[in-house]
Amino acid sequence: MGPNCEVVNRFRYFSSENWLKERKTYLLPKVIKRLYSRRDVVSVGLFSSKDLALSSLLSAIYVGYALLSSYTVGFLTHGADTHLLRSIVFVDLAALTKKTGCTSVMGFVAGLVLEFTVPVPVHLVIFPSLLAYGVTYDCFMSAMGFKQHALKLRSVTIATLFSSSAMAIVALTVFTLAGFFPTQILPTIWASGMFRDVLMGIIGGVLGVKVALRITRRSRE
Repeated sequence: MGPNCEVVNRFRYFSSENWLKERKTYLLPKVIKRLYSRRDVVSVGLFSSKDLALSSLLSAIYVGYALLSSYTVGFLTHGADTHLLRSIVFVDLAALTKKTGCTSVMGFVAGLVLEFTVPVPVHLVIFPSLLAYGVTYDCFMSAMGFKQHALKLRSVTIATLFSSSAMAIVALTVFTLAGFFPTQILPTIWASGMFRDVLMGIIGGVLGVKVALRITRRSRE
């Protein structure tokens, strides 16, 4: 009775949903579990390998799309689509790493790569404006607290508003000083440029929160 009972019990266990859940958890790589952990890992120290990997992945996605867009549909969108994606990837990076400095590093790296690859005259502003976005987002979230606010829609909206404004101001200032804008319509260009960049940045921030929440929820299943 003992051996038969044990066999029956094992069969029932391996046929149950509990075993599937445990097996699923076991098969989930530890790196992914740590990557999407909700623990607060705020630190100004050196980045871990998972932080660098995630920063590299999201930077590659943004740089790749920005290059494709600038050489294909950029004359139609005027950068609106890249502004949207920029906020999504920056918000996701901050929400998933919860570490100060990650968005600044991504702004530096992505801006440096695009500085030498995007068409003229965008290359004049891409590096300083992306760096301004990343640093501003870092400063705001660090002041508020990554653990409490990295996934809060209201906080992310305010952060993307400030970051998009900083990016737009830097870009418009460089173009204005370089003489690309006619003096007669300068106020109109600044108003429309600020409105477009901030609007697309906020929309991208909202989408970024939704994406990050979906990733963290799936990592806990």
